[in-house]
Amino acid sequence: MPGYKYRKLKGMDGLSFSWGRRILTVCVRVLIALSIAFGVILLVYRFENWSSVNCDNPQSICSQVFSVIQVKYVQGFSILSAAFLYVLESPERIRTRIYEAWQVIDNAAAANVSTSYARIRALEFLKDYGISLERLNLENTDLQKINLNQVNLKSANLYCADLREAKFKGANLSYAELSDVEASNAIFKGAKFTNANLESANLNDTDLRGANFSSANLRSTSLRGALLENAIFKDADLKGSLYNENTKFPEDFNPDDYQMYCISADAKLRDANLRDTNLSNANLKGADLSNADLRNADLRGVDLKDAKVVGANLRGADLRDTKLAGTQLKGCLYNEKTKFSPNFTPGNHQMYLISPNANLQDADLANAHLSGAHLTNANVRDTNLARANLRGSNLSDADLRGANLTSANLRGTNLSRADLRGAYIKGCLYDEKTKFPQNFSITAFRTYLIAPNTNLKDANLRYANLRDADLNNADLSNAKLNSADLRNANLSGSNLDSANIRNANLQGTNLTNARNLTEEQVKSATNWDKAIYDEDFLVLLGLAIEE
Repeated sequence: MPGYKYRKLKGMDGLSFSWGRRILTVCVRVLIALSIAFGVILLVYRFENWSSVNCDNPQSICSQVFSVIQVKYVQGFSILSAAFLYVLESPERIRTRIYEAWQVIDNAAAANVSTSYARIRALEFLKDYGISLERLNLENTDLQKINLNQVNLKSANLYCADLREAKFKGANLSYAELSDVEASNAIFKGAKFTNANLESANLNDTDLRGANFSSANLRSTSLRGALLENAIFKDADLKGSLYNENTKFPEDFNPDDYQMYCISADAKLRDANLRDTNLSNANLKGADLSNADLRNADLRGVDLKDAKVVGANLRGADLRDTKLAGTQLKGCLYNEKTKFSPNFTPGNHQMYLISPNANLQDADLANAHLSGAHLTNANVRDTNLARANLRGSNLSDADLRGANLTSANLRGTNLSRADLRGAYIKGCLYDEKTKFPQNFSITAFRTYLIAPNTNLKDANLRYANLRDADLNNADLSNAKLNSADLRNANLSGSNLDSANIRNANLQGTNLTNARNLTEEQVKSATNWDKAIYDEDFLVLLGLAIEE
């Protein structure tokens, strides 16, 4: 998470008076207060003795001035002097209170205290006096029900803060770090979130009407039940964010255009990327979550009755109090960090433990999401890993004898000292970061090197996971790439002569300077309008040229 230096106190130079100047200032204020009090008493005296006043006689006026100096006026004179002195000193008292408020905030941060009522009051006091809180570090702080309407929190760090039921109406949160905040039932009406990072934030049932999210990162953010009427989403990234039937969007807003997920009963979420999302207490009864990526997802209290979760990745997920009656969990992956309700036994549901020394012999893990898995010394003998995504996984010292790794994604996989005798490796993908056992020759098999300038002519890459792959200037002529995942892949300068890319996912794919690419090829793919092209090719495809 981004680090922020704690905000330093600024604009307090006026508090550093020398003793001499301070004494002089106090004396001047006392004299002014005495003069004003004397003038008020004189006016009152003249009003009471109006009939006896002779304005044309200077001696009469002087006598009135001296007649005010009497014992009976001392009490009133003292009270008035004290009152005026209090008023005259109010600016310094305010500056002192501001200084003390910053001290409270500083001390709470230094003590690493997450919950501090004094800090909440200090922040509200600074807000009331219009003090900017720009760049303030409030990471992991408890700010429930705080009132910071109209406050300036530009570039502030609120990572993982608790903002439940807080009030930020009209607040400036542009460029702020708000990832993983808990802000359900908060009020952000008219707030400014331009260029803010709200990834994985919980904004359920939050009032966001009229908020400005221009260029903000809202990936995997939960917006279930949020009020978003008249909100601005220009250039915002909402990919993978969640909504339900109670979410109120602006007019003409289509969640599908932003690749958002509808969380509801009977939802179609097959193969959905719901990693790190907050789904707590969601109604997903009867939903299809087959092969969904639910790593580190918060599934506490979710209703998954009769849902299909076959083959889903539940590594690191929290399933405490999840309703699992009638749920299909066959082939689901979990690890030592996955949390279940008491008395739930994963083995009774044919789920697979993914961990070092795990026994996965004869398991069916075809198409499984195993990227980044730790399977050192695991027994993976005769296991079906066809088309499995093992990118970045650690399989060092694993027993892979007879395993089916056909078309598996081995990019960045550590296979050092693994036993690959009799393993089927045909069509698997690897790159320069893949580590094979010593003396193992990958070139003896029909496999595919995924790298710049590589020769993949006539390669069979159907359904291949080439997401984020760097294939700059690669020869892909006549290659079978139909239904391949090419999201965010770099195919700039590559030769795509007669390549079959039908139904391939081209979202974010870089196709600039691609050779022998035709309009017909491109339009046979999915998300072709979201790929990156040269200006001339954009015109050919009828797409707008971004300025």
